Amino acid sequence: MSESENDFGFLAVDESELRILVPGSAPPVVQNTVDPDQLVGLKTALAALDVKVTALRSASPTQIARIEEKIDRVLSMELGELNASMGAVGSNISQMLDEVEERSNAVRAECREKLLAVEGLILPLLVNLMKNPHKTYIHWPNRSEKLQSQIDRITTVTRSLGV
Repeated sequence: MSESENDFGFLAVDESELRILVPGSAPPVVQNTVDPDQLVGLKTALAALDVKVTALRSASPTQIARIEEKIDRVLSMELGELNASMGAVGSNISQMLDEVEERSNAVRAECREKLLAVEGLILPLLVNLMKNPHKTYIHWPNRSEKLQSQIDRITTVTRSLGV
């Protein structure tokens, strides 16, 4: 890559080089000025702060102990309220978990009962189909009506599930 490809047309210069390159140019003069009214306000605020700091320095150990005692009482009250609140929440969660477990057990028992009923409707059909395995053909007159009857009994059991 040649140097002309890396030339972006600018130079880094200091103040003396800038005056040579651009005659009559001078860097801007920055003046730090403060409004006298602002200065008076700042002095007043500093004086008030100084009075407060001085007052704090002169606090006796008894005064500091009283302040610490009050802070401890406030923290103790807040902690008591927090503990009471958490106890109530924990009690509610415990009750909800008990209700969920109770309902879950009821649903499990109902499902077990329904599955056993479906099993009682399907297994006899499969056992009858397995009888006489040496015979090649199954003669099944009125097959549609008998199967539809069994389907109806199965769907009655499965669709009555109260989940």
